[in-house]
Amino acid sequence: MFNDWVWMSSRTDNQQTAMTIWAKASTKRIVIELGAGVDIPTIRYTSQAQGCPVIRINTRHPQLPAGLGISLQMGANDALKAIAEQLRKIGWLGFVPESSS
Repeated sequence: MFNDWVWMSSRTDNQQTAMTIWAKASTKRIVIELGAGVDIPTIRYTSQAQGCPVIRINTRHPQLPAGLGISLQMGANDALKAIAEQLRKIGWLGFVPESSS
């Protein structure tokens, strides 16, 4: 990885295999991407290549190509709380534990 010639890829390979198996078995998926930056865009490319909607949450670089999903320019904690609240309002999410903050 990144020209690291002693990189041992077995863990990464196992994770990739597990994700591929899960993706084939899943019929309805969505990617929630938290804080992936633009300097090393690997996560952004991976999110966009999944063939499902993306919710990109990033305080500085929330931009997402048109038609791929929605962009939220806010912190991850606040965004996830807002998403959970909306899901609870429409009955898609039951119990949400109270935050300690």
